[in-house]
Amino acid sequence: MPRLVAGDVVDGRYALSQCIAVQVDGEIWEVLQGRVGRVLSLKSFAWTGTLDDGARARFLAEARAAARVRHPHVAEVVDAGFDAVGAPYVAMEPLGGELLADRLARRGRLSLGRAVGIVLRMLDALDCAHALGVVHGHLDPTRVFVDRKS
Repeated sequence: MPRLVAGDVVDGRYALSQCIAVQVDGEIWEVLQGRVGRVLSLKSFAWTGTLDDGARARFLAEARAAARVRHPHVAEVVDAGFDAVGAPYVAMEPLGGELLADRLARRGRLSLGRAVGIVLRMLDALDCAHALGVVHGHLDPTRVFVDRKS
């Protein structure tokens, strides 16, 4: 169940439109960015405590590192911050498609060809990130978006 609600505004600039995915560690929303109305995706991390200054700085450093990754199969990070309750968020280019976990739940297992295609794109993206010193740390079907063709 989403923690946030459509119509909420995160950090004074991201108006939540619709929840597009609920993950163990947070939610992904379609949002409109501020006055320009640019459509983005925003991942709001589930958080119930208070982040100390060191944890906040580490989160922002990780977001800056992720923003350096430019790859066709990696969502471009455009901003990061903290919402009104202190939960961290990352704003990124719009995510199309659906979570791989949702696709698997809806359709069952993938054909070998489709599975290999997805894995090869993931490995290519990870190679790009690793070349920049960025490590994902937790990659599974609940964190991978696939397009409608996959």
